[in-house]
Amino acid sequence: PAFYETWWANMLYLLILGLSAFFFIHRYRNRLMQKQHKKMEEKLVDLKFRFFTNISHELRTPLTLIITPLDALLRKVTDEKIHKQLVSVNRNAQDLLGLINQLLDFRKLEMGGEKLILAKGDIVEYLSFIYNNFQLMASDKHLDFSFHSDYTSCYMYFDIEKLHKIINNLLSNAFKFTPKGGVISIQTYYDVTVFKSDFKYHYQEGENLSDNLFGIVVSDSGIGISP
Repeated sequence: PAFYETWWANMLYLLILGLSAFFFIHRYRNRLMQKQHKKMEEKLVDLKFRFFTNISHELRTPLTLIITPLDALLRKVTDEKIHKQLVSVNRNAQDLLGLINQLLDFRKLEMGGEKLILAKGDIVEYLSFIYNNFQLMASDKHLDFSFHSDYTSCYMYFDIEKLHKIINNLLSNAFKFTPKGGVISIQTYYDVTVFKSDFKYHYQEGENLSDNLFGIVVSDSGIGISP
Protein backbone atom coordinates (compact mmCIF):
# COMPACT_ATOMS: atom_id res chain seq x y z
CA PRO A 1 0.00 0.00 0.00
CA ALA A 2 0.94 3.66 -0.43
CA PHE A 3 2.52 5.28 2.64
CA TYR A 4 -0.67 7.23 3.37
CA GLU A 5 -2.67 3.96 3.51
CA THR A 6 -0.39 2.15 5.96
CA TRP A 7 -1.41 1.39 9.56
CA TRP A 8 1.19 3.79 10.98
CA ALA A 9 -0.14 6.56 8.70
CA ASN A 10 -3.65 5.88 10.09
CA MET A 11 -2.21 6.01 13.60
CA LEU A 12 -0.60 9.35 12.75
CA TYR A 13 -3.96 10.65 11.48
CA LEU A 14 -5.63 9.55 14.72
CA LEU A 15 -2.86 11.16 16.76
CA ILE A 16 -3.19 14.47 14.88
CA LEU A 17 -6.97 14.33 15.28
CA GLY A 18 -6.65 13.55 18.99
CA LEU A 19 -4.14 16.36 19.58
CA SER A 20 -6.31 18.81 17.62
CA ALA A 21 -9.34 17.84 19.71
CA PHE A 22 -7.29 18.16 22.92
CA PHE A 23 -5.98 21.63 22.03
CA PHE A 24 -9.45 22.78 20.92
CA ILE A 25 -11.06 21.60 24.19
CA HIS A 26 -8.19 23.04 26.24
CA ARG A 27 -8.47 26.43 24.49
CA TYR A 28 -12.27 26.41 24.87
CA ARG A 29 -11.97 25.67 28.61
CA ASN A 30 -9.40 28.45 29.05
CA ARG A 31 -11.59 30.94 27.26
CA LEU A 32 -14.57 29.86 29.35
CA MET A 33 -12.55 30.21 32.58
CA GLN A 34 -11.26 33.64 31.54
CA LYS A 35 -14.80 34.74 30.78
CA GLN A 36 -16.01 33.54 34.19
CA HIS A 37 -13.00 35.16 35.90
CA LYS A 38 -13.72 38.47 34.14
CA LYS A 39 -17.36 38.31 35.21
CA MET A 40 -16.30 37.66 38.81
CA GLU A 41 -13.85 40.59 38.69
CA GLU A 42 -16.53 42.91 37.29
CA LYS A 43 -18.92 41.79 40.01
CA LEU A 44 -16.26 42.40 42.67
CA VAL A 45 -15.48 45.87 41.28
CA ASP A 46 -19.20 46.67 41.27
CA LEU A 47 -19.49 45.55 44.90
CA LYS A 48 -16.51 47.75 45.82
CA PHE A 49 -18.10 50.75 44.09
CA ARG A 50 -21.36 50.14 45.90
CA PHE A 51 -19.52 49.89 49.21
CA PHE A 52 -17.64 53.15 48.62
CA THR A 53 -20.82 54.86 47.45
CA ASN A 54 -22.70 53.81 50.59
CA ILE A 55 -19.82 54.82 52.87
CA SER A 56 -19.49 58.16 51.05
CA HIS A 57 -23.17 58.90 51.57
CA GLU A 58 -22.84 58.05 55.26
CA LEU A 59 -19.76 60.28 55.70
CA ARG A 60 -21.17 63.23 53.80
CA THR A 61 -24.09 63.82 56.19
CA PRO A 62 -22.08 64.30 59.45
CA LEU A 63 -19.44 66.29 57.57
CA THR A 64 -22.11 68.68 56.29
CA LEU A 65 -23.39 69.01 59.86
CA ILE A 66 -19.85 70.00 60.94
CA ILE A 67 -19.33 72.55 58.16
CA THR A 68 -22.67 74.36 58.65
CA PRO A 69 -22.10 75.50 62.31
CA LEU A 70 -18.42 76.11 61.45
CA ASP A 71 -19.48 78.67 58.82
CA ALA A 72 -21.67 80.36 61.43
CA LEU A 73 -18.74 80.48 63.89
CA LEU A 74 -16.47 82.03 61.26
CA ARG A 75 -18.91 84.91 60.84
CA LYS A 76 -19.11 85.54 64.59
CA VAL A 77 -15.50 85.11 65.80
CA THR A 78 -13.59 88.39 66.06
CA ASP A 79 -10.30 87.07 67.45
CA GLU A 80 -7.91 87.00 64.47
CA LYS A 81 -5.86 84.02 65.67
CA ILE A 82 -8.92 81.83 66.37
CA HIS A 83 -10.50 82.97 63.10
CA LYS A 84 -7.39 81.89 61.19
CA GLN A 85 -7.48 78.45 62.84
CA LEU A 86 -11.20 78.04 62.08
CA VAL A 87 -10.56 79.00 58.45
CA SER A 88 -7.96 76.22 58.27
CA VAL A 89 -10.38 73.70 59.84
CA ASN A 90 -13.14 74.79 57.46
CA ARG A 91 -10.84 74.52 54.44
CA ASN A 92 -9.80 70.98 55.34
CA ALA A 93 -13.40 69.97 56.03
CA GLN A 94 -14.38 71.35 52.62
CA ASP A 95 -11.52 69.42 51.00
CA LEU A 96 -12.68 66.23 52.71
CA LEU A 97 -16.23 66.86 51.52
CA GLY A 98 -14.84 67.43 48.03
CA LEU A 99 -13.05 64.06 48.11
CA ILE A 100 -16.24 62.31 49.21
CA ASN A 101 -18.17 64.00 46.42
CA GLN A 102 -15.49 62.84 43.97
CA LEU A 103 -16.06 59.24 45.03
CA LEU A 104 -19.76 59.67 44.36
CA ASP A 105 -19.07 61.38 41.04
CA PHE A 106 -16.72 58.56 40.04
CA ARG A 107 -19.53 56.11 40.67
CA LYS A 108 -21.83 58.28 38.53
CA LEU A 109 -19.20 58.28 35.79
CA GLU A 110 -18.94 54.48 35.89
CA MET A 111 -22.71 54.22 35.57
CA GLY A 112 -22.72 56.73 32.70
CA GLY A 113 -24.59 59.35 34.70
CA GLU A 114 -22.00 62.14 34.73
CA LYS A 115 -22.76 65.07 32.44
CA LEU A 116 -20.99 68.24 31.36
CA ILE A 117 -22.85 71.27 32.76
CA LEU A 118 -21.64 74.40 31.00
CA ALA A 119 -22.30 77.95 32.18
CA LYS A 120 -20.86 81.23 30.94
CA GLY A 121 -18.62 83.02 33.39
CA ASP A 122 -15.31 84.77 33.96
CA ILE A 123 -12.82 81.90 34.11
CA VAL A 124 -9.94 84.18 35.22
CA GLU A 125 -12.01 85.46 38.15
CA TYR A 126 -12.91 81.90 39.12
CA LEU A 127 -9.28 80.76 39.01
CA SER A 128 -8.40 83.78 41.15
CA PHE A 129 -11.04 82.63 43.67
CA ILE A 130 -9.44 79.14 43.85
CA TYR A 131 -6.00 80.77 44.15
CA ASN A 132 -7.15 82.83 47.16
CA ASN A 133 -8.42 79.68 48.90
CA PHE A 134 -4.88 78.23 48.89
CA GLN A 135 -3.01 81.36 50.01
CA LEU A 136 -3.26 80.54 53.72
CA MET A 137 -1.79 77.09 53.10
CA ALA A 138 1.01 78.65 51.05
CA SER A 139 1.78 81.02 53.91
CA ASP A 140 1.84 78.17 56.46
CA LYS A 141 4.23 76.11 54.30
CA HIS A 142 6.36 79.17 53.38
CA LEU A 143 5.81 78.64 49.65
CA ASP A 144 6.07 81.22 46.88
CA PHE A 145 2.56 80.87 45.45
CA SER A 146 1.52 83.06 42.51
CA PHE A 147 -1.22 83.52 39.95
CA HIS A 148 -0.59 85.08 36.54
CA SER A 149 -3.01 85.67 33.69
CA ASP A 150 -2.59 87.31 30.29
CA TYR A 151 -6.07 88.78 30.71
CA THR A 152 -7.78 90.43 33.67
CA SER A 153 -11.01 88.69 32.62
CA CYS A 154 -12.13 86.10 30.09
CA TYR A 155 -15.77 85.13 29.65
CA MET A 156 -16.37 81.65 28.29
CA TYR A 157 -18.44 78.50 28.81
CA PHE A 158 -17.03 76.02 31.35
CA ASP A 159 -18.19 73.49 33.93
CA ILE A 160 -17.56 75.24 37.25
CA GLU A 161 -17.77 72.10 39.40
CA LYS A 162 -15.43 70.02 37.25
CA LEU A 163 -12.93 72.83 36.76
CA HIS A 164 -12.83 73.29 40.54
CA LYS A 165 -12.07 69.59 41.05
CA ILE A 166 -9.32 69.56 38.41
CA ILE A 167 -7.50 72.69 39.63
CA ASN A 168 -8.06 71.75 43.28
CA ASN A 169 -6.50 68.31 42.70
CA LEU A 170 -3.52 69.74 40.83
CA LEU A 171 -2.89 72.33 43.54
CA SER A 172 -3.40 69.83 46.37
CA ASN A 173 -0.74 67.58 44.85
CA ALA A 174 1.55 70.56 44.21
CA PHE A 175 1.31 71.62 47.87
CA LYS A 176 1.74 68.04 49.05
CA PHE A 177 4.92 67.34 47.07
CA THR A 178 6.60 70.76 47.09
CA PRO A 179 9.06 71.21 49.97
CA LYS A 180 9.20 74.27 52.23
CA GLY A 181 10.45 77.36 50.39
CA GLY A 182 9.39 75.97 47.00
CA VAL A 183 7.48 77.66 44.17
CA ILE A 184 3.94 76.94 42.95
CA SER A 185 2.16 78.90 40.23
CA ILE A 186 -1.06 79.04 38.26
CA GLN A 187 -0.76 80.56 34.80
CA THR A 188 -3.28 81.10 32.05
CA TYR A 189 -2.59 81.53 28.35
CA TYR A 190 -4.95 82.72 25.64
CA ASP A 191 -2.33 82.45 22.91
CA VAL A 192 -1.99 78.90 21.61
CA THR A 193 1.49 79.58 20.16
CA VAL A 194 2.92 80.67 23.51
CA PHE A 195 1.15 77.84 25.30
CA LYS A 196 2.66 75.20 22.99
CA SER A 197 6.18 76.65 22.97
CA ASP A 198 6.46 77.41 26.70
CA PHE A 199 4.95 74.18 28.01
CA LYS A 200 5.64 71.74 25.17
CA TYR A 201 1.96 70.98 24.72
CA HIS A 202 1.89 67.55 23.07
CA TYR A 203 -0.91 67.52 20.52
CA GLN A 204 -1.67 64.78 18.03
CA GLU A 205 -0.36 65.14 14.48
CA GLY A 206 -2.97 66.80 12.31
CA GLU A 207 -4.93 68.11 15.29
CA ASN A 208 -6.26 71.57 14.52
CA LEU A 209 -5.78 73.89 17.50
CA SER A 210 -7.65 77.15 17.13
CA ASP A 211 -6.05 80.43 18.19
CA ASN A 212 -8.63 80.92 20.94
CA LEU A 213 -7.44 77.94 23.00
CA PHE A 214 -7.45 78.82 26.70
CA GLY A 215 -4.60 77.14 28.56
CA ILE A 216 -4.36 76.66 32.34
CA VAL A 217 -1.00 75.57 33.71
CA VAL A 218 -0.28 74.52 37.31
CA SER A 219 3.46 74.16 37.88
CA ASP A 220 5.63 73.60 40.95
CA SER A 221 9.22 73.02 42.03
CA GLY A 222 8.36 69.75 43.77
CA ILE A 223 9.56 66.22 43.09
CA GLY A 224 7.66 66.04 39.79
CA ILE A 225 5.96 63.13 38.07
CA SER A 226 7.86 60.32 36.37
CA PRO A 227 7.59 60.13 32.54
